[in-house]
Formats: sequence, structure tokens, C-alpha cells
Amino acid sequence: MKIVVQSKGKVKDYTWLNKDNEKTDPPNKISDYNEISDYLDTEDSSLILVRAKEKLILAITGLKSGRTDNRTRTIRNSVIWQGNKSEENQLHSLVIQYLENKDNFAKQIDEAVKFEPEKGFKIDGKIPEGEIPEGGRTFSPEKTADTTRKIGNLNLANCKSLKQDCKSLKQELEKYKLPNKDGILIFISEIKSQESLDKLNPWRGLSTQINSNDGIRLGKKNTTMNNTEISKKSGNLLTIILGISLIVSLIFNGLFWNENKELKRENQKLTRENQELTQKVNQIERFKTDIKTLEDKLLSAEKTRLDEITTAKQKFDQEFDNLQKQFQFDVNNANKTYQTSINQIKSELDQTVAKINQM
Repeated sequence: MKIVVQSKGKVKDYTWLNKDNEKTDPPNKISDYNEISDYLDTEDSSLILVRAKEKLILAITGLKSGRTDNRTRTIRNSVIWQGNKSEENQLHSLVIQYLENKDNFAKQIDEAVKFEPEKGFKIDGKIPEGEIPEGGRTFSPEKTADTTRKIGNLNLANCKSLKQDCKSLKQELEKYKLPNKDGILIFISEIKSQESLDKLNPWRGLSTQINSNDGIRLGKKNTTMNNTEISKKSGNLLTIILGISLIVSLIFNGLFWNENKELKRENQKLTRENQELTQKVNQIERFKTDIKTLEDKLLSAEKTRLDEITTAKQKFDQEFDNLQKQFQFDVNNANKTYQTSINQIKSELDQTVAKINQM
């Protein structure tokens, strides 16, 4: 089974590594489903299960870790599994494990990912591959699930309670095989609106932005309850029209509200990215200022050093000239003194010779 992990280090940015801790291509080149990159959001929690070319691709993104970067931001882990037909049950099991306890699933991934200075992080543990836990029951569904496409409300925190769509999905996955059709099988998101999931058209889709406890069948209007209620009333045409108008209005407002919330989330995400870019630009500007200051200091120190050397040379030349002059003066004085002494000695000798001659 092919597995790749995305995470980051204290300083180094997010990147993808394979199980051998080698840097690998982005997701659209990792898997046989090129469009998967269009749906990945590694900042927000999501799960995507796709069938393509006799293979299953599972991407679980935005899992919070216990690590933080140098700006104290929580680091998120993302994992992509790609398996063959023979490994379908394992990938099927991973989805169930995620639905049973997302926090525990995130912890398993985080325990396998450690900081590493050169690449930022490394895989230093076991990434789950859908194995059956010790003492757990064998997972091998035989019946194929209903192929009717349906989306519903996501509430992983209360997934074990009754009448929750995620519990219904977990029970369905425990009981049935996945549909044997290419395309998006499961899409779980915290930010996708009902309209967005309608366009993606998954077999099963869950989002916190969908207000439904019983699921919404794609391509069909969920008006059975309203028709029943209306049949119990007088059947007045005006009442029916008013009821339909109210439903349309509520649906429209709900779609607009959900889409607006998604746009708001996207805008907040862009704002965060812009703030981070601004911080990086400011940091670069500070580095440039520090480098310029250091350069000026070095140039100033060099100029001061040259001035000191020039002054020292001038002092040396002046002292040397003074010494030369003093030496010449001393030599001249010595010559004069020598000449005077010679003349005096000569005079004394002449006087001595003269006295001897007179005797």
C-alpha cells in the first residue's frame, strides 16, 4: 500500500514524505486520481475516499498534532493511502476507525511523526493501514451498499449517539461493501456547504454546514413529510402554495447562509495566509535592515582602521625625520669638537717641540 504524509517542522514549511522519509510529489502526482488536489484542504479536517482505475485513494487531512512551530501554531498532519482492490477492506476499515474516534485516530498519526532538523519532520512510527486491532472483530462485509447518493450532518463529537448521520454512515460501512463505481465515494468536511457537496456528488457526504439528522438524498426533494401534513389538512390550494413557498424560502435562505459561512471561512483562511505573508515580508525587511546596519558598521570600522594606519604612518615619518635631523646635528657637533681637540693637541705639540729646540 502506498502511503504519503504531509507535515512540517519547527521552521521548515509543509511538505510530503513517503514511508521511506523521501520527499515526494504533490498529491495529484502521488495518486491515480489527479483531481484529488482540488479537494484537499490540509488546514481543515476532511476525509475523501475515491475509487479510480481499480484502486482506492483515501485522504485524511488537517489532523491536529501535539507539535507547534516556531510561531506556536499547531502543526497539522495529513495522510494519503492508495491501495489495490485486495486492500479495499483495509481502507474501508480506516474510514470506520476515523468515524469511531477522530481524536484517537489523529493521535496514532501524530505518534508516528517526529521533528527532524533537515527535512522538518520524519515518519518514525507505524502509520495505520486498516489492520484489525488486537481482540477486535474481523471486518469483511459481504453485501454491497445501496447506491443511492446521500449527504447529511457531520457531528463527530456525538457520532456514538442515536439519530446522527455519521453514526448511520459508520453502521452502514460496518455492514456493507462500498459501491463498485469510480468517483468520490465518501466526502467528510467541516466547511463544505450542501450546494458544494451536491456538485461533488459523493455516494455519502457529511458536513457541519448541513442541517439534517436524517440525510438528504441527492437529486430528490425531501418533501414527503410536508405532503403528508398537507394531506391531513383541508387540501386548500392556497395552503399548499404558501407551504411550498415557505419551504423554498427556507431552503434558499439555508443554502445562502451555508454558502456565506463557507465563503467567510475561506476569507478567514486567506486573511490568515495574508497575515503570515506580511509577517514574512516584515521579517525579510528587518533582515535587510540588520544586514545594512552591519555593512555600515563594517565599512565604518574599516575606514576608522585605515585612518588609524594613516595617522600612525604620518607619526612614524615625522619621528623618523626628527631622528635624522638630530643624528645629523649630533654628527656635525662631533666633527666640530673633534677638529677643535685636534687643533688644540697640535698647538700643544708645537709648543713642546719649540721648547725642546731652545734647550
